Amino acid sequence: MRMKLNLILFVFYLVFQECQGGKYFISAPRNVVPGTAYDISVDILKQDIGNVTVEAILQDYSFSIPEGPKSLLTANGTFSPGVRGTLSMPIDFNLHCSYCRILLKGYNPLQFEQDIFIQISSDILSILIQTDKAIYKPKERVNFRILAAYYNLQLYTGTFHYEILDPYDNKINVLSGVSGTFGVVEGFFDLSDQPSFGTWKINVRTEVNISQRAYF
Repeated sequence: MRMKLNLILFVFYLVFQECQGGKYFISAPRNVVPGTAYDISVDILKQDIGNVTVEAILQDYSFSIPEGPKSLLTANGTFSPGVRGTLSMPIDFNLHCSYCRILLKGYNPLQFEQDIFIQISSDILSILIQTDKAIYKPKERVNFRILAAYYNLQLYTGTFHYEILDPYDNKINVLSGVSGTFGVVEGFFDLSDQPSFGTWKINVRTEVNISQRAYF
């Protein structure tokens, strides 16, 4: 069995924290990963106040926008003193933002405003392509498996485009919009009794244009 896996390392935590007179503490990642949830950790430290509403606004802060920051996504949550909570923002696969910030606002009984500039990650996936053998004979079946994982090892559940090429780069099989159970795509194809001898390839691309290639 052959495996190809690129490992991606990220400098992730901690982008900001705020403890205004010991009243609250907020932390969040520096990188925004399209297709995943962006989680903001909120702690209300002051015990003698009621529940606090926190609003998070993802904004395009590009200076090329004459009307000012453009709001792309908003999330709200209510947090109790002494209980750590998470404010989650689902980030779309097709998010494009050259200069982004998260604007956080707290409302009665605790009022605050905090912002942080963040980055949209481009290399967000590692693709794994497996074949059941390294060498095949004529008329044998080639079984393969495709999956992709994010930097946090969460499986990608979107669709794949893959193509199988012979040693002369002729496309033997092409499929688009393929998805599988829990993000794992399994497939096969049968070699003819007189296949082209040499190194064959499986090219894989995701809907976010991350690609990988395996040889057999």
